[in-house]
Amino acid sequence: MCRGLGEYEAPTGSAGRPVPGYNVTVLSDEGDVCKPGEMGNLVVKAPLPPGTLMTIHNNPDRFKAAYWSQYEGMN
Repeated sequence: MCRGLGEYEAPTGSAGRPVPGYNVTVLSDEGDVCKPGEMGNLVVKAPLPPGTLMTIHNNPDRFKAAYWSQYEGMN
């Protein structure tokens, strides 16, 4: 639950409601947006909300290689 949004029931069959600040989509291995019902990779698009996943402690190069290099240049 997000502070300030009040209490709510999660819709049946879902993991919950969307969280403000995140742009989440499902992409194929080629980087194309999947159609509803298709399997793919769950992706959180940049920019991320403040305070989330800023780096890997003491290793910013590993963070970039692990989380950003595959989709560099994709919109």
